[in-house]
Amino acid sequence: KGQLALYGQLLRMVRRLPKDAQAHYRHTIRQSFKSHADEADPERVGQIMARAREDAKWVLQKYAS
Repeated sequence: KGQLALYGQLLRMVRRLPKDAQAHYRHTIRQSFKSHADEADPERVGQIMARAREDAKWVLQKYAS
């Protein structure tokens, strides 16, 4: 599923962050996926995934500057 692929991508993205920030973002990603695991509405799932991608880009940019 696309959700599992996104989960893997986000966890791999965390490796590009500073070591002291990695545990926090790994935990945040896991908690977010757990809290939305029972979401059945495909439209809502798409919204959640889009937001996760946007948030990931923001975090990477935050640490890049």
